[in-house]
Amino acid sequence: MESISLSVRVDAGCIEHNNRDFVAKNVNADKIDDNITYVKRDLRELYDELFSEALHKYNEKQNRADRIITNYYDHIKNGNQEKVFYEAVVQFGDMKNAGVGTNGGERAKKMLDEYMKDFEKRNPNLVVFNSVMHLDEATPHLHISFVPVANCPDAKRGLEKRVSLKKALQEMGIAGTSSRQTDRQQWAVREKEIMKSIAKKYGLAIENKNIKRPHLTVDEYKEAAQEIEKAKERVQNLYSKSNLNPRDIKQSDIDLLVNNAKDLQRQVEEKNSHILDLENKMQSDFRYIKIGDEQKLNFITDSLRQKGISVVDDIDGIHVPEWAVEQARELAKKYKPVKLTWRKELALTIDRLIYMSKDLDSLLANLKEKGYEVRKGKYISVKPQDADRAVRTKTLGDEYTEENLIKRLNEKQSYMQKAEEKMKSTVGIEHEFYVGVHRTVTLIFEGRKIPKKYNDTKCYSINNDWHINELASEISVINREGISSAAELENRIDKIASDINELQAAVNELGDMQRRIREIITNAEFYFQNQYCGGDAMFVSKLAFAKELLDKFGITTMSELEPLKRQYSENVKTLSEYNANMGELHSRRSSLLKVQEIYQSINSGNYFDRLAENRKEVQGLK
Repeated sequence: MESISLSVRVDAGCIEHNNRDFVAKNVNADKIDDNITYVKRDLRELYDELFSEALHKYNEKQNRADRIITNYYDHIKNGNQEKVFYEAVVQFGDMKNAGVGTNGGERAKKMLDEYMKDFEKRNPNLVVFNSVMHLDEATPHLHISFVPVANCPDAKRGLEKRVSLKKALQEMGIAGTSSRQTDRQQWAVREKEIMKSIAKKYGLAIENKNIKRPHLTVDEYKEAAQEIEKAKERVQNLYSKSNLNPRDIKQSDIDLLVNNAKDLQRQVEEKNSHILDLENKMQSDFRYIKIGDEQKLNFITDSLRQKGISVVDDIDGIHVPEWAVEQARELAKKYKPVKLTWRKELALTIDRLIYMSKDLDSLLANLKEKGYEVRKGKYISVKPQDADRAVRTKTLGDEYTEENLIKRLNEKQSYMQKAEEKMKSTVGIEHEFYVGVHRTVTLIFEGRKIPKKYNDTKCYSINNDWHINELASEISVINREGISSAAELENRIDKIASDINELQAAVNELGDMQRRIREIITNAEFYFQNQYCGGDAMFVSKLAFAKELLDKFGITTMSELEPLKRQYSENVKTLSEYNANMGELHSRRSSLLKVQEIYQSINSGNYFDRLAENRKEVQGLK
C-alpha cells in the first residue's frame, strides 16, 4: 500500500505571501492562476464584526480613561499576549509522491479540498478570514488564516468575547497536558486524525517522516557511493578551473575537501549548541530563594546583577533563573557579615536618643544613663565604657556637630505631625498603611523599635528607617496600581498570576517553534555543505535524513532558508520581549504579594511586634 506523510503546523502567517501580493523565488509565476482561494476577507472589518459589541460592553464598565480600548484590532496588534491572527499550513505528501503536475499532486489537491470544506465546522472558534490552496509551488498545500475567538462571559476582566488561541482551543475541548504537549500540538494531533481518514479513502497509508533509520540499505549504500563520485567530479572541476590536470588530483586532496567540510559542520554544530544554551536560559523558569538577612540579600542580589543575571525581588528573598541557582548559593557561602564598630554603635545610640529627648541637655543626660561618659565644653565628647579614650561627636560626621544635633532635635516633631495628617486624610487600604506608619513612628519616639537603616551610608533617622521606607514603598505600589481595597488587591494578584501562566505558555510554544526551525536550518546547512562529500555509514545516514527533511519542506537551495532565518531572528527578539514582560509581571506580583503580606501583618499586630523584637537584632544594621 502506498504511504504518504501528513503535515499540520500553526505559525504566524503572511497574508501578502498567501495572496501572492509578492512572489517568492520558490513560486512558479506561470501557475499562480491555478491557486484556489476559499475565503478572502478584510481582517479589520472582521474584527469589528466579531468584537464591536463585546468591546462596547467592556468600555462602558471602565471608570478610568487609561483602561478604555478604542480599537480592539490595534490593542491586540500592539500587545504581547496574542497575535492578530494565526495560520495553519496543511499538506498531504511531499515532492516524491505529491508533486504539482503529477497524479499524486492531483490526488493531494482533492484531499486538501475535502479537508478545507469542513474546517470551520470542526473548529467553530477559529474564524477563517483568508484561505488559499497553493498550486504554484513544489507541492499542493493549504494556508488557512484564522482569528481564534474565545467566549468568556464570566471573566472579571477583559472582553467577554476576545482573541485567545489557548481559550478558543479549550472551548473546543482541546487542552495541553504539558510544555511538550501544548494546546496547539493537541489540536494538530486531532486534525491529523481527520487527514488520516481522508487519506484512507484514497487507499493510502501514513508514514512517519521523523523516524531516523539506524542503518542503510544496499540501495542507499549505492546512492552514497554515487555521491562520493560526484564529490570527486566536483574537485576535478575546481582543479580544472585552476589549470590543473585532473589526473594530478590525489585522494588526499579529496580527503582534505571532505575534512574541511566536516570541520565547517562541527563549527555550525558548536554555534547551534551555543544558541540552544542561550535559548534555554531565556526560557528558564525562576526559582525562589529565601534569604532572611537583609544585608546578605543585598550582597547576593547586587553580585548577580553585576554578572548580568536577572533577579526579581520578593519578601525575604529573591527569584532567579533555575540555571543561576547554584551561583546564588555560592555567593551566599562567600558572604561575611560586617560587625558594627564602637563608633557606629555610638552614632546609632545618639540617633535613637534624639527621638526620645526634648533638647540637647536631655540627649546628653540620656547618653549618661546608657553608661557613656559625657563632657560638654567647646565640643561635645563621649567615651564608651570599654573605650580607651573619648571621641568628639563631630568626628562621627557632620550630623553629629552640636549645631546639627540641636537642629535634628527641633525637627523631630514634624515627623509625627506628618504621620498624623496622612492617617486622617486617607481612606481604604492606603489608610491602613498610614496607620502603620504612625504606629512605627510612635515606636521610634518611645525607643521601642529596633533601629534598622535603609541607607547604611547615612545616619539613622525616621527618613532613613528601613521599615518606614518599606511602608512608604508599599503605599507607592498601592497608588501606582490604583488599589483601594484588600479584595481588589487579591484580584489583581490573581490576574497577574494568570497573565504569567499565559505568557509562559506562549514562551513554551515559541520555544518549540524555534527548535523546529533550528532543526531545519541545521540540517539544510549540513546537507548543502556536505552533499558531495563522502563519509562513514553514519555520515551518509545523516545526509539522507537531512535530504528527506528538506524535501518535506520543499527546500532545494540555501537561499530558501533566508525566510526561516529571518523568522528565527524575529522569534529570538520576541522571546526576549516575552521574558522581559515575564520579569516585569513577576516583579509586579512580588510587589503586590509583599503589600498583601504587610497589610495582613499590620491588621494582626504582628508587624509592630516584629519591630520591637530582641535588641540583639540591632546587629542587622551592619
